[in-house]
Amino acid sequence: MPGRKNLTNDMLVALVGKVLPNVYSLDIVNKLLEGNKKLAYYTSAAVAKSIIEKNELWLRNVRMMNDFSEVRYGLSSLYSAFDGAEGQIRHDRLKNTSEKFISSIGYFYSGGSDAQLVRDTYSVSLTLHDKSKEADGRLSMWRGYGGNSPIALIFNPSTFLKKSNSIFLSGPVRYPLISEIVAEIDTAIAILESSKEQLMDLGDQGIEKFAWMFIYAISLLTKDNAFHEEQEWRVYLSAQSAIQNELNFDVELIDGLPQKIYKYDIFGDFDEHGKRALLGDVLETVLIGPSPAAEVVGEAFVALLEQRGVPNPGERVRISNVPFRSRL
Repeated sequence: MPGRKNLTNDMLVALVGKVLPNVYSLDIVNKLLEGNKKLAYYTSAAVAKSIIEKNELWLRNVRMMNDFSEVRYGLSSLYSAFDGAEGQIRHDRLKNTSEKFISSIGYFYSGGSDAQLVRDTYSVSLTLHDKSKEADGRLSMWRGYGGNSPIALIFNPSTFLKKSNSIFLSGPVRYPLISEIVAEIDTAIAILESSKEQLMDLGDQGIEKFAWMFIYAISLLTKDNAFHEEQEWRVYLSAQSAIQNELNFDVELIDGLPQKIYKYDIFGDFDEHGKRALLGDVLETVLIGPSPAAEVVGEAFVALLEQRGVPNPGERVRISNVPFRSRL
């Protein structure tokens, strides 16, 4: 069956949001960002300087995450949902709805494509930032990132929410129990059954893309509840989608290791007047973390922002009051 000629990624994302409302729901995103919350990227001073100069974040393969087994937590919920007699019932219900959809996700929950998903997935992680409670940053993040000269770049969330038809996907990470995810899959099956005509209208290629987004939503935006303090937000990308959309990768040295990376333009889309956001619209604050040279680093970032044309650079650079402790 041919797919719709005007099918866009936005349409597929909207359908995933309908089927998995606890993952892609705009209401949930808005609630998380209530109180003027921002998104923070904790990193080293060297990387922060590069981001400001090049206007880009780098997505690395998930195998380079601190613990890439995190990706498999969501997949394990798929295994649970389709295991045993109850799993067979779920399988049969989806097969009656769309054989193409069940064949696409079946390859994942059978374990056959676990390694492929890991190889093909690139991501970068940020964290929610509540200025009223975390004006000096989050201690656990200072300890985990940036070495002896950590920086937190505080971004306006809009740069990660307004990429129309982008092949980059973005959203908050959730921390449910596997039993809760299985219950959400049951709800998703019921919604798909009632939306069979809309699903079939996507065509085989569209259904396959939708199935990938469904899998990504569960695997990339879900972590064990033990990590809930991180309040993580991920931007992620399928390498297959990048190839199909002719998005090139780069090879860069990171900590001495050559790696394939994809670059995320933090300026976002052009508006109807052909203009894009300026750095000062996207980057709200440069928060200097605990460091023996915090004042010197802070002065350097004020100068860098001034060079980049950011208004009021001295007001945008802050030094955290968290005390420095040397790392052995």
